[in-house]
Amino acid sequence: ARLRGAGGHEVSAVPSPRGDNGGMAELELSLQPKQEDLYELMEARTARWILFAGAQGAAKSAGLRRVNLMRRATYPGTGSILFRRTLPELKLNHLQPMFAEWPVLERYYNQGDRMLRLPNGSWTYFGSADNKAHLDRIGFGPEFADIFVDEGQQVDWEWQDLLHSRNRVTRSPIWPVHVIAGNPGGRGHAELKRRFIDRTFRGNERGEEYAFIPAHAWDNVEWARAALEEDGLAPADYYAWTDAERKRYFLERTERGRAMDAYPPRLREAFLEGSWDTFVGQAFDCWDKNDHPVSLGDVDIQPWHPRWISLDWGFNHPCVVLFHASLGGRKRVTYRELVFRQRSPEEVAKGIVSIVKDSGERIRDILAGGDIFNRHMDEQTVGSRMNRILLEAGLPEARVGNVDRSAGFQIVYDLLASRDLLITKNCGTLIETLGNLKLDEETLDDVEKVNGDDAYDALKVGMLRDDDPVSAPVGVRVKARLEAEEAAGRLPNPETNPTDHYLVKMKVIETEQAKTAFRVPAWARGLRGRKSR
Repeated sequence: ARLRGAGGHEVSAVPSPRGDNGGMAELELSLQPKQEDLYELMEARTARWILFAGAQGAAKSAGLRRVNLMRRATYPGTGSILFRRTLPELKLNHLQPMFAEWPVLERYYNQGDRMLRLPNGSWTYFGSADNKAHLDRIGFGPEFADIFVDEGQQVDWEWQDLLHSRNRVTRSPIWPVHVIAGNPGGRGHAELKRRFIDRTFRGNERGEEYAFIPAHAWDNVEWARAALEEDGLAPADYYAWTDAERKRYFLERTERGRAMDAYPPRLREAFLEGSWDTFVGQAFDCWDKNDHPVSLGDVDIQPWHPRWISLDWGFNHPCVVLFHASLGGRKRVTYRELVFRQRSPEEVAKGIVSIVKDSGERIRDILAGGDIFNRHMDEQTVGSRMNRILLEAGLPEARVGNVDRSAGFQIVYDLLASRDLLITKNCGTLIETLGNLKLDEETLDDVEKVNGDDAYDALKVGMLRDDDPVSAPVGVRVKARLEAEEAAGRLPNPETNPTDHYLVKMKVIETEQAKTAFRVPAWARGLRGRKSR
């Protein structure tokens, strides 16, 4: 087979499948530059994970097929998997285009086991999984020298990890690689963005093993082929231009480019630019992580503002604790977050106590999801173990908050859209999470439940809490009223008219004192007679 790059240069030469007459069948694989980047990065023997992703129409799926065939031909006797979430998508997006481009390959494909077996002993399994049980059968199957996951944003990272456990080879010089192609959005968006775009690594994750190849529609010459012919140009001329020049030509001279350029701003960001901060189906499209978060020092949180805590319990998943304050009316602020990983209920509670004692804050309520009293550790619930520490420190016990998912989504969306909920910049996990969540396509009134939504779950239960009235102490209110009276010229001079000054002052004090009435705080309502479980 002759394997050629988009510029016409030969990439490599390898044996191709034999024809019926025993002769060598011609199998030509032409790579576009970004596809060639993928092949060369796999050959560089540095990255174990590669994300080949970005905007629509960048020929990512075709790139997976071509690079896979090159690798199978280059390394005899090696196997791979080309995975797509469902079988219909796999047939439509890969099997049919592959056989249309290279009909000779159809004779080497077994429809029963979905295996393509080449004469040099290499093979590719075209896999899909309707559920976790089906994926388990793949995950405990053969080794794959290469793993190609198309539309990887549709796949939970737990599935990626299971597939990756088979990404190894024992008797070949090939460097095993796990390649993910796709677009921003979907169930896997948060993990893909964290590892490949933000490059934020945790635990034993090694940054040098992760690589990202961005792809855009103007990287795919097929959209511009007709315009190039009309202008007397060739694909080699197109790829000789800079990225900015190809983008301009794509937008101005191709039908596809003009259509994408006319999309509404958010769709344009997602489909054309391939933005990882804006994508189709984004749950909180009212949220902009680069604009909305505020500095803690810019928020006027007074000692008398009601403060409370909300948390989402997790052990293997993060346990996220958020601190909130009511600023009056609908205005609220989430001003601190704590993130615990693989910590006991007691350790989480002690972490909360330490922060509260150091800050001197008065916490009125601690809210959590219902699972803290459903999950047991050492024959005790998570909630009961936490509450022993909290109550000993003089804090309110953790209680189950409102866990209505639909109501939680609606109030969080409303507060963010109206800017009545402020989130400070030190709440990094929450800030990232809100931008990564996808709308549930079935209900349309909730976010899609995925791994990594822990901070949102903590926020949701915190925002569903009933507000306590926000009222400054009498002395503070009296001082403010007297200053206002003086500014308006209604406060007599104490030196020239001390009697009237005194009477006005006492009237203000009496009025403000009348506004103050004792109210049972929210955390104490219904508490009488209830014991910690």
